[in-house]
Amino acid sequence: MNKDARLSTGVLPVPAAGVGVHWLGEVVDMTKEKPFSATFKLKKETKNTVRYAEDAEGRRPVVGTVYIDKYELGQPYPERIRVSIEPM
Repeated sequence: MNKDARLSTGVLPVPAAGVGVHWLGEVVDMTKEKPFSATFKLKKETKNTVRYAEDAEGRRPVVGTVYIDKYELGQPYPERIRVSIEPM
């Protein structure tokens, strides 16, 4: 199935182990030495952490939610952050 067909029909390939789906519907192979990055939006401040939700418009979230110790962040808390994942 080509890229245009996947995007027009909304059908995406089912990723294998170690593989995620990039925000444009492209397959990202996390088993190779390529980093993946995602952006997150500030959602909630809890007692000791700040919760960020993945900005996953048009795709399913790869990471989902990130909790960061609020004492490690400067104030005001950033509205958006980017997290990179790189195989080691």
